Amino acid sequence: MIAFSNFYESRIFRAEDVILFSCLLSVVILLIWLVYYLRNNPLKAHYPISKKYMFGEFMLLFLVFFSSATFFLTFRQGIYSQARSMTAHTDLVEEANAINLAFHFIPIDLDDFLSCRSCDSLKAREERREERLQIYEDSQKQGKSINYNYVDNEPLTYSDTLAPSYLNYCQMMILNLDEGHLINKEENSRRAVSWLKGGNKDSVRMALSRLQELLQKYEVFHRFDPIRQADSVFSSPGFMIRDWIYYNPNYDYEFVDTAGHGIINYNDLRYAIGQVEEVREGFWRYEMLIALLYYSLGAAIVLYSFRMIKARIWFAALIGTGLWAILLGLVFSLSDMEEEGVFSVFLFLFLAFLALAVWLIRGKENKFFSGLTFLWAMWSQLAVFPLIVAFVSETYKYEERVVDTVYGPTVEEVKTPLYTWINDNFENIFTFNLGLFLVLLFLIYIPLARRWQANPEQ
Repeated sequence: MIAFSNFYESRIFRAEDVILFSCLLSVVILLIWLVYYLRNNPLKAHYPISKKYMFGEFMLLFLVFFSSATFFLTFRQGIYSQARSMTAHTDLVEEANAINLAFHFIPIDLDDFLSCRSCDSLKAREERREERLQIYEDSQKQGKSINYNYVDNEPLTYSDTLAPSYLNYCQMMILNLDEGHLINKEENSRRAVSWLKGGNKDSVRMALSRLQELLQKYEVFHRFDPIRQADSVFSSPGFMIRDWIYYNPNYDYEFVDTAGHGIINYNDLRYAIGQVEEVREGFWRYEMLIALLYYSLGAAIVLYSFRMIKARIWFAALIGTGLWAILLGLVFSLSDMEEEGVFSVFLFLFLAFLALAVWLIRGKENKFFSGLTFLWAMWSQLAVFPLIVAFVSETYKYEERVVDTVYGPTVEEVKTPLYTWINDNFENIFTFNLGLFLVLLFLIYIPLARRWQANPEQ
């Protein structure tokens, strides 16, 4: 049995004590490591070191921060690994299909068993909906005004609400799985109806017994007898529903037993199937990995810049960054500047800082201001390329297109192919930006830092 209710729940990973303990342990390890790391600085001691050595040291910093950032995730990985080993031989598609079929004979929500909810009725309503929508769209093209009422709002007749029957069920308890294709609700309905009309009580009993096996396997709370339920299905004319099954295990069990009702906590069953699929896919998501990589790279940049530049200049740059943020925030809020304007100001400042840093360092000018502009440029570099892409995306978001209507040619705005491509490839753009920064670090920023160190004090 797989007790997901006790063994694995996503909230275990989110528990504050687990995350807090892991983060505190990571901080302690980092502090101990920093004491030894910052004790000897070959760059500030003017040791003869190469660009490759400096780049390799930066990559080690990046690896240290990435390892500390992912430390608390090992707890969740252990849960996933154990759950995956427990469910290695589970055929999720077969189980989901068995659950969907069995719930044709489990009357939890009686509304699902009304004649207006049958597959034929739903199909007819969908056809009427499409027909009305087409009439509405045609009327708009002809310049007419016709009210369009959704078919979903049609009132139910008295006969539609009477006597829910097992013949009418057309739902799916498990809607989809990434592991394979599920039998659709129409096919399940045809199969269940054929069993009912053919008097095939044994097939119904076997389907319900299979459901009970799955409930026991995942330790989902339930109280129902497959044989008794199968007898109840065939006991009334027209397969009308006499007794229903509760889904809430908190009902009074004495009342349930007296009334002859059962209980199936189907939400936990659906949750268990979803968890099996999730642990097989793994919890690592591309978005999570990108976020951790950017955090690790940003932390490595801040620490390595402290190692390259003197402490007083580094702290001055840190304070200056905060002042810049406050000043620009006030300007943007008071001027109601559009997003394109914000991007333009940031890019202008970055280029100005980088140009000043190159000019001051190469010209052996004031070492304080050259170090200050160098740090501001390097700290901003990671955000430059995404902002350029965002600027281009917003600038060329729409294009005008002439459309012929009954009123004559009309100009409408549509999203450009460039905007669509950027939105579809944003994750790839962020990944490319990581590699771009490492290249620029090796080709531009590390050589500038070495030259800045070699410049004489003023």
